[in-house]
Amino acid sequence: MSGWQVAEKVKSINGRVLVAIITGCNREIEKSEMRDKWVDLVIQKPFEFYQVLNVVQEGMIIRVRSKAT
Repeated sequence: MSGWQVAEKVKSINGRVLVAIITGCNREIEKSEMRDKWVDLVIQKPFEFYQVLNVVQEGMIIRVRSKAT
């Protein structure tokens, strides 16, 4: 099962769960493609540890904002 398929399955179970994937794609992934594939956040390989921390922080900000609405 690919990461994209895992994201779709997770979202089908609970659409409120934020899904982040790590991908080896050598291209920029558009927001529309992420939305179509049920992915909220992406880290592209190769990556530095601080990028993982940034994605976790971004996910926390998204979660706080979604609770405020």
